[in-house]
Amino acid sequence: FDHIFFTGSPRVGKIVMAAAAKNLTPVTLELGGKSPVIIDETADIRLAAERVTWGKYLNAGQTCIAPDYVMIHESRVDEFLSSAITAIRRRFGSTSEERRFNDSLCRLVSEGSAARLESLLRAAVEQGATIAFGGDSKVSDKYLEPTILTGVSEDNPIMEEEIFGPVLPILTFETLDKPIRFVQSNPSPLALYLFSHRQKNIERMLAETTSGGSCVNSVILHNANSDLPFGGVGQSGLGNYHGFHGFRTLSHERSVLTQGSLDILRYFYPPYTTRVKAMVRTAIRAFT
Repeated sequence: FDHIFFTGSPRVGKIVMAAAAKNLTPVTLELGGKSPVIIDETADIRLAAERVTWGKYLNAGQTCIAPDYVMIHESRVDEFLSSAITAIRRRFGSTSEERRFNDSLCRLVSEGSAARLESLLRAAVEQGATIAFGGDSKVSDKYLEPTILTGVSEDNPIMEEEIFGPVLPILTFETLDKPIRFVQSNPSPLALYLFSHRQKNIERMLAETTSGGSCVNSVILHNANSDLPFGGVGQSGLGNYHGFHGFRTLSHERSVLTQGSLDILRYFYPPYTTRVKAMVRTAIRAFT
């Protein structure tokens, strides 16, 4: 193969890259990860809740750039929770039964995926998290309703791997130091979402963290802009694509030089006399 393009998990991405290395085949890896949402005290909370819940429950959370968890300033958590629940009920139904049979809420890809998420949700609750909304599931129907967890600690089992499903953990912070430290101490995510109206906080968060891409006061949409390169960094991937960036990724920029009949190079041929050495040094200084 001239080039291998892979979208999937970091575990399989390592297998693909190892196989490609045997033939020195270049790769582009788009691997996902735990994409955080950081919401500070200046954010428009209703707007943040509307956009985060849309991005999280799109395709039942089964997208590589789905918001994986929310870290929100402790003074705004109750307001966010109320707004998020209102948005879910308006879109998918006011009762658990209505949500289960709502055509706008898709199913999980397999029963295995549903069972994994059900087990992950149970483990999260056992370790101190609270189901603030949702939680209804039916593995045989590949169903898990939009769910929100509160009281989630950084070492909760649900924070150990990409959720890839409709479960949204909420963590809180007092200062930006906490979310910055947490993002820094974990594998670089494919996307990082920040909701704030304080430019200083926005600039600090972007400067002190690393991610494949970012949105400010939005989610998901950077993936839809073909003028922006899309791709991961570190554990979330290698290389980028979309629009012209995809053309460059999947092309080799081949350099071609055509020399005319005037042979200036002959002045640099050996033997390396004092005169030739002086000309070489002059040429090196001129072209470096």
